[in-house]
Amino acid sequence: MRRPLRFRQIEALRALVEEGSVTKAAERLFVSQPAVSKLLAHLEEDCGFAILERTHGRLSLTPAGYRVYDEIDRVFRGVNQLQEAVDSIRREEEGRLIVAASPVLADLIVPKAIISLIGMNPGFQVTLLSGKSQDVIDKVRMKEVDVGVIFPNYDVSNAYVRTDRIVAFDLVCIMPVGHRLTREKVVTTAHLRGEKFISSPPNSQMRRLIQNAAEKAEIELDFVIETSTATSIADFVAAGLGISLVHPIFTRPKSGAVEVRPFEPAISTHLLSCIPREPRNSTMVSAFIEQMKIVTPKIVGQIG
Repeated sequence: MRRPLRFRQIEALRALVEEGSVTKAAERLFVSQPAVSKLLAHLEEDCGFAILERTHGRLSLTPAGYRVYDEIDRVFRGVNQLQEAVDSIRREEEGRLIVAASPVLADLIVPKAIISLIGMNPGFQVTLLSGKSQDVIDKVRMKEVDVGVIFPNYDVSNAYVRTDRIVAFDLVCIMPVGHRLTREKVVTTAHLRGEKFISSPPNSQMRRLIQNAAEKAEIELDFVIETSTATSIADFVAAGLGISLVHPIFTRPKSGAVEVRPFEPAISTHLLSCIPREPRNSTMVSAFIEQMKIVTPKIVGQIG
C-alpha cells in the first residue's frame, strides 16, 4: 500500500514549477536544495510514476507531471478561495469594511460616506484603498475588498463582479474663462461645431456617449487632446486648449479656472458600486452604498 502524499512534497513540486529551479524552490521554502530534491524524489515514489525529467540540464515536468501539477494548482486555488472567505467572514464578524475607489472618488466623495457610515455605526472599522478603475474591479473580483466605487469609463462587465448604479448625473460643458460660449446659459450640441475638443480616448464609454450625441446632430468634433486621466481634462481646458463635456465632479482644474454650463440634450453618466457576485459582509456594504447615494449628490452640487 502506497503512502499518502504529504503536503510538503506538494509544496516542493509547486515551488519548483513556479520558481523554475531547485535553487529558487529551496529559497522559497526556506530549506536546502538537497531537502527539495529529497521531497521530489519521495513524491515520485509515492505517486508510483515519473513526474520529472531532466532536459538540457534542467528539471521539467513529464506529461503525467503536468497532470499532477494541474491538480495541485486547483487545490491551492481552492485553499486561497477558502482563505478569502474566512477573511471576509472575519471582517463581517468584526464589523470591518474594505472599500476601494478610483482616486478622485477616494479623495472627494467616499470619505464623506465613510464618515457618515461610522457616525451611524460607531463600532464599524473601514479601510479605504485607492486605485485605477481596473485595479478596483480586480480587487473586487479577487475578494480582496468588500466593495468598489468607480466611474464606468470602460467596459467593466465581469462574470465575478456585479455592478449597480449608485447615482446618475448629466454631463456639463466646461470652457476657458472668457470663451465665447460663456455667453450661453445652456450649451447645446450645435455649439460644439468648430470648437477644439478635449476628450477621453476613443475606447472609453465617455467618449462613445459624446461621439454618439455629436453624430446624431451631424457634427464632427475636432479632438485636439485625448487623455485617459479624467482629472486632467479640466487642466487642459483651463489652459485655453479647448472645451469638453465632463462629469460634474471633474470641473475643477488643479490650477486656473473654467466656466461651467449645463449641456443639452442631456448625456447621462453614473457612478457604479462593484461587489462580488457572491458577496459577503452584505449588511455593511449595503449601509455604505446607501450613504454614497445620500452624500454624492450633495458633494457634486457643491463642486459644480
